[in-house]
Order: sequence, then structure tokens, then C-alpha cells
Amino acid sequence: MPTTNGNKPLLDLMRWEICAPLPSGSTSGTTFAKVDDIHNTVWYNVSAGNNFLYSPDSDGYARCEPMGNVSFGAGSCAEGHMVGPSGTCPSNGTSTTIVTANSLRRSLSGYKIHITGGPAAGDVRTIDTNSTTGTNCSVTVTSAFSASPTTATTYRLLTPRIYSLTGSSTASTSFRVFDLATNTVSTLANNPISGFSECNLRATHAFRYNDFVSFATGTATSATANTLSNSAKAWTTNQWTNQQVRITGGTGAGQIRTISSNTGTQLTVSANWTITPDATSTYSIEGNDDHIYVCTTAATGMYRYSISGNTWSAALTSRAAGAGAGSNILWPFECTNSDWTNENSIRNGRYLLSPRGASTANIDIYDIALNTWENSVQYVGMSGETFTTGTNWVYDRNHAYVLQDGSGRMGRIHIPDRYAEGWGTSPVTTTSSVVGNKLFIATYRDGATRINWVYSNPGSTSSLLRKMNIE
Repeated sequence: MPTTNGNKPLLDLMRWEICAPLPSGSTSGTTFAKVDDIHNTVWYNVSAGNNFLYSPDSDGYARCEPMGNVSFGAGSCAEGHMVGPSGTCPSNGTSTTIVTANSLRRSLSGYKIHITGGPAAGDVRTIDTNSTTGTNCSVTVTSAFSASPTTATTYRLLTPRIYSLTGSSTASTSFRVFDLATNTVSTLANNPISGFSECNLRATHAFRYNDFVSFATGTATSATANTLSNSAKAWTTNQWTNQQVRITGGTGAGQIRTISSNTGTQLTVSANWTITPDATSTYSIEGNDDHIYVCTTAATGMYRYSISGNTWSAALTSRAAGAGAGSNILWPFECTNSDWTNENSIRNGRYLLSPRGASTANIDIYDIALNTWENSVQYVGMSGETFTTGTNWVYDRNHAYVLQDGSGRMGRIHIPDRYAEGWGTSPVTTTSSVVGNKLFIATYRDGATRINWVYSNPGSTSSLLRKMNIE
């Protein structure tokens, strides 16, 4: 038997552990949303006015701002996002302080601020302290800015937000966002679909684990008002469509643009540069901070929400069949297989995997760049399985984990090689199968060491369990 930690059997480390029980029992309106941040923030909703923040580090719950007097029905879901408030500085700062245009209501120590324009453009700094009373709260950073911020400086806080789509099988939906930095809830444009019994949200933001996840980096060789070129590249045509490019240094630093198309050596962006980059400009190609995708049991099409525009797209290209009960959306962005990391034909970040649910074990694959669906895939080891009401999915590096409906059986799906394997059985059984996102990943980090835990709430119970993920 393989061993680790001296003579301790590996199997012992991979047993389920019992965590603090949920403050309220799990129902069809219950959903979790994990934020990939330094504090392992997990948002947990039970019903209208009954929301909590769970800390895996302390294994405790704190009540947070309610999402409003709306019903969290069977169609509810939520997604964490790591881009918070933004604005223009209302007054000048110093080499280590910046005055925001926001009313901040909690300590943001350890989170980061990104300067998007003006003096100090492109800087990303760690927050040391911040004021939490009044308007126009100031932020002090741990290392000096490249220039003192002024009233010409624009910024964004890289702090958690929770986007929540609430609804039921009979009512139209309500889309809201909870901002952790300001402790406020805002109502957003409603999803155009109503009358579904289950839905899923997935964001493609680039800032995770307190750093940016980059798919490609480099230095521009030239640029125009709406392009950026690197003559050393050999990209596949349009492989970067709908991703974002961020200017990380040099001329035009701090700017972020959605990529509308690309050739082998040139990116075309959807909006002109405010300051045109040049051969001094370094860049990073990343997931799109502005986009959140949704699929529901009521439609074969997938919809996309724009955060900056507060608008929903028309239905994207329809899949072969509707997303049934037990469906989900997964965004693989850090697979280590060379087929996924090859910059000239990248797969990381390009696809959304959507298990179809209902009576099949098929996984549909959506191409973000081309707005097309691949033929439905049934991974080896999934033949004859069904994933129906109560099924939950979560993504982690090379794998997706699935808790199968009310049976308690868990599987691990190897994404690059397209096969499935068993991953144990939950020791807590459910009294009924209920919908809602009830799996999440929490990460322990110590320098380069990274250990992930899969957390599970068996539907219809107040239990919370966790199991170490050893790849």
C-alpha cells in the first residue's frame, strides 16, 4: 500500500472527516459558492435572509448580508468571483496609500488592488490595512507604488463577490450580487430564462488564489489602436477569442480588453486601447473577468452575462440536448497535460464542460472561442451511470469530482484523458435527493505546497464532510 507522512497509510488520509454542521438544514434552495481567495471564503445560502460565510480554516460560520426578500427555490445557484469594486481616486494618495471611491466595511488585509490607469498603472499591490468607516475609504499597501496615485488613477479591488441566481420552477429569476468589501447587495439584470428547476453559473475570471492565472505571456512587438502583435508567436487562428488580454507593464499598463479574434501573431481587441501599447508593453492572456455563463434545465442554449454591461447575451449555440437535473458547468483552466498547456493550441481556459444530467452520463463540451459544442462525450468508466436530481460536480486542476444523486457514491473524472474512476462513498446518507450546488474545494497553502480538500453537504442533511484530494 502506498504510504505518506512516514508510515501513515495513504488510505487513512483520504477518509471522510466530519466538519461543523450547517446552521440550517440542506434543502432544495441550499447552495454553496466557493471564492478562490486567500481566506478560503465560502458563501452558504439556505433561504431568503438566511446567508452565511463559512471558513474552512476555522470550521465556523458567520451570518452575512442577506440577498434580499426573494425565494431561493430549486433553481438557485451561486458563483464566487474575485473582482470587486472599482473606481477613480477622489483625491491624491502617497507612495503607499490610495484613496478609493468606496465605502469599505471590513478589513481587506491580504487582498490585492490593481491599478488600471493613470499614475501607478499596472501595479498590483497587497493590502496591509484599510479604513472601514465613512466614504472614500483609504487603503495602505505593503510595498510602495511605482508612482503616487492621484485623482487620475483608476483601480479595482481584487476582493470577493458572490453572484446569485435565485428562482424556482414556477417563477422568473432574480439575479443579485453580494460584495464582501462593501458588505452590500445589488440587484442585477434578470436572466432571460424562467421556469426551470435547476441552473448553474460559472465565471471565467483570471484572478484566483491571490494571483493571476495566465495562459500566455510575452512582450508586444507592435500595436495599433485595436490590436497587439507578437511576431514570435504561432497561435491557432481565433483560439483566444472571448478571452482577455491585460497589459502588465510598459506603455498602456493596466488596460484590460476582451479579445475579439486573433491570427498567428496578432490579437484584435473588442474596444480600442485608451493608450496604444508599443514594443515596451508586456501582456498576459487570461480568462475573461467580465463573463459569467449559465445553463438551465429549461433550455438547450447557454447564456452569458456581462458584468460591465449588466446584460445577458442572446442564447449561445444550442447543445445537442437540454441540461437535465444533475447538470453543471465546469471550467478547466489549470490542467497540466501538455495538450492543454500548449500555447499555440491551448485547451486550458478555452472550454466549458457541462455534464448533461438527467438519464445520461454524457458530458457536453462548449468551445468558448468558437461558440460551438463538440459531440457529446461519455468518458470511459461512465457507461450505464445516471446523474440525476441531487448530483453535484466540482472542478480541481486535472479532475472533476461528482457526488451521484442521493446514492452517496463519488467519482473522479480525469479531464485530459477522459476516463472516470471511483472515489469512495459518502458516510452520510440522504433522506431525499435535492438540487443545489453542495460540493466545493478549499485549498491549504504553505509556500509552494498546496493541498486541496473536497467538501460535501449530502442533500437534505445538515452534515458537512471533507476529504483530502491527493493527485
